[in-house]
Amino acid sequence: MDRVVAWNTVPTLEAIFFGQDTDFFYISNRPLTIAICLAIQGRRQIRLSRDYITEYLNFGFSVSGCSPFEDVQVLAPRKAISINGSKMAFVDAPVVQEQEFSDVSEPQARGAKELVSALRASTTRLYEATRPERIQLRLSGGQDSRLLLGLLRELDGVAITGVCNGDENSEETQIAAQLADKAGIDFVAMASPFLEPTGVVKSMKRSILETQGVIPSESRVSPYAVGYQLHEGESVASGQWPLFKGVLERVGITSLETIDRLLLSTSSWILNDKGNSRSNRAIEEWKASVPSFANYELLYQWGRDMRSSRYLQAHAIQMDRDAQMFYPFIDSEVAAVADSLTFGSRMNQFASFFAIKEIWPEALEVPLHRDSKFRFERTKPMDGISGPGYELRNAKPIPYRGEVRRHDKNLLEDPEFLSSPLTSLAKFLVSSPRWRQIRRLISVDLRSLIKEATQTSESQLRSRLPKEKGPIWLNIMLSRLLLADVWLEADWLPKIPGK
Repeated sequence: MDRVVAWNTVPTLEAIFFGQDTDFFYISNRPLTIAICLAIQGRRQIRLSRDYITEYLNFGFSVSGCSPFEDVQVLAPRKAISINGSKMAFVDAPVVQEQEFSDVSEPQARGAKELVSALRASTTRLYEATRPERIQLRLSGGQDSRLLLGLLRELDGVAITGVCNGDENSEETQIAAQLADKAGIDFVAMASPFLEPTGVVKSMKRSILETQGVIPSESRVSPYAVGYQLHEGESVASGQWPLFKGVLERVGITSLETIDRLLLSTSSWILNDKGNSRSNRAIEEWKASVPSFANYELLYQWGRDMRSSRYLQAHAIQMDRDAQMFYPFIDSEVAAVADSLTFGSRMNQFASFFAIKEIWPEALEVPLHRDSKFRFERTKPMDGISGPGYELRNAKPIPYRGEVRRHDKNLLEDPEFLSSPLTSLAKFLVSSPRWRQIRRLISVDLRSLIKEATQTSESQLRSRLPKEKGPIWLNIMLSRLLLADVWLEADWLPKIPGK
């Protein structure tokens, strides 16, 4: 093949990675594949990237474009890789033209008609390409999964099963069950299965193997299976961080100082000074690459380039091992509409509201999870927009009385990671042969906190944590560090024979 041009989808659920040696150029959606080729050609073992692990610890993914492996890079947003014979260059990626919106009587609904059209077209394209007989929908109490359920209901001859990870006391489960009942589909409530039924740490190690070294961004849920199927051959659908809702676009203040503060808040700042400096530089370099004239567009582009893209790379690799992914929100036509929506429409989630109203209006009469309310209804209904369903979607959900599929936790050899996660994670880290290597990466304050966690009870530790960096934050950070430990152990890496 003499000529190849490749570029990422938008959002980039599975990025293009690339590398080269003296004989070949390599491109793939799996960085490990390229790393293996480079190692074989170079007559050596695979080399891990230390830059990647520092960015992972602060962000949960790579911002600068480094991959888990030396000499393997991620294709930058808005760029294409062009290979002609023995030459490689980076050119601008093709773009879908800005969408023109039809006039509507309600200004807040501007763009909703085009969004609905794009979502239906994307769903149809996916269906015609994969022809699933069954689709498992990961159903929650939020906006996205009910919009997706509305789209799936329009497919003829497809059996849909809604699955919610939670028990009868979970508000998510209660709402998801109501949505499934209203849609007339099967519903399953279940505890997420562990990747390895006998251990939490074993499951976290397994997650690194399944993601091929791209460490899971959602560290706390890394022990749980992603692509499990209830029926053989079914596709799995999920609504993941749609751009038309806005990701960081949550405030109306658009001063550069506010924007910078929000972007910098995406870094956990848990590293030493050198590591934090690298993270700051990665953000600054990304900002300089964004073709935006308005400050607030930086927030949207962060969602487009990072949160709805690289954040989901590990998830996509795991899911793809076991099931056909059915994600109609990940589509260039849908992204083009989102690009053209106003800042206010995305920030206040008008487009999402009107899309649901058009596709499945009854879903607006089912309660929303407390963390998933429409932003334009944060404090009260909006005259002329909220409509009669406002009270119903802000009501308490109906208690769930159905079956919950549970897993036998008695099989776990390390149940303390569930009952006392903070102290258990800390003790694991300091006893690891790689603790000396890891502690050199992190700040003195975090080292002290981890040491304290090994010397006190779970309840005492939780009571002493500051509000801004409480138990959830610490759990995320310690889980990232444990995943980093497993990654550095490198037992998951394939060995190159004879090298």
